[in-house]
Amino acid sequence: ELAGYGGSSAEEEMVSSSTTNLGTRYKPGKDVLTYDHLPQLKDEVKYTMTSIASLVAKAGYDPYGLISPHLIPLRCLIKECWKRKIKWTQTLDEDLKQLYDDYVADLKNFDTLEFQRYVPFDKDTSQLHVFCDASSSAGYGMTVYVRTPTDDGWDSNLLLSRSRINPMKEIDIHRLELKAMHYATTITKILQDILDMKSSQITIWSDSNICLWWLTKKKQLLRQYESNRIGFCQESLYTYRKIGTSRNPSDLNSRGCKVEQLKSEFYQKGPEYL
Repeated sequence: ELAGYGGSSAEEEMVSSSTTNLGTRYKPGKDVLTYDHLPQLKDEVKYTMTSIASLVAKAGYDPYGLISPHLIPLRCLIKECWKRKIKWTQTLDEDLKQLYDDYVADLKNFDTLEFQRYVPFDKDTSQLHVFCDASSSAGYGMTVYVRTPTDDGWDSNLLLSRSRINPMKEIDIHRLELKAMHYATTITKILQDILDMKSSQITIWSDSNICLWWLTKKKQLLRQYESNRIGFCQESLYTYRKIGTSRNPSDLNSRGCKVEQLKSEFYQKGPEYL
């Protein structure tokens, strides 16, 4: 029984050691999720698309998506290889080698990256704040934060993060922003069912004035592409609000980032007003 746990040094060491949970390292002693196994992957690097795809598969198995913004540059690298029709075992071009080297060099910083495992939540008083964004140069994505009242005010924590790269065919930036909003709404609906929350407790934030303007229109007045996605968002009954790009944590999901940015309070806790 835990009540009779004496806490000898050997037992403390056992409790503090890391274990694997759905492909993510968990340290019970500190109650944090880590990715300190990723620096080891640099030893497997070769300058081929096969090597890049292997790295994406190993580093990208992240059910919570917490490091998904960091994988955007690597996924874009594969996309560029396809554009240049580089074969799987063919050596990369020199400029692509440099981009790959830059990414691999940043893997060592995963040694000290930690995410709080426990996220305070109460289905009656907590709020979900979902941020979405898109970039014409890389991809689009979303981040979800749980905001819960405490004795001292409010506590906000990252719950989920998702990033996707843009399709091969170029799409207008406004439609990319709409894809991000539609994607965020889709994931949020799943979370709402799991967490048993009301739509009034959920806010989705976007920095796209055009998308927010579309939401004020009847879907019948929009083109089919916009109409289908805007109609889906309107049916959710969520609150959609504007946020400046510099205050949008999902900007990291759409453009990619370094490990140091994943460590920031801005990413792990959200904007200061939460």
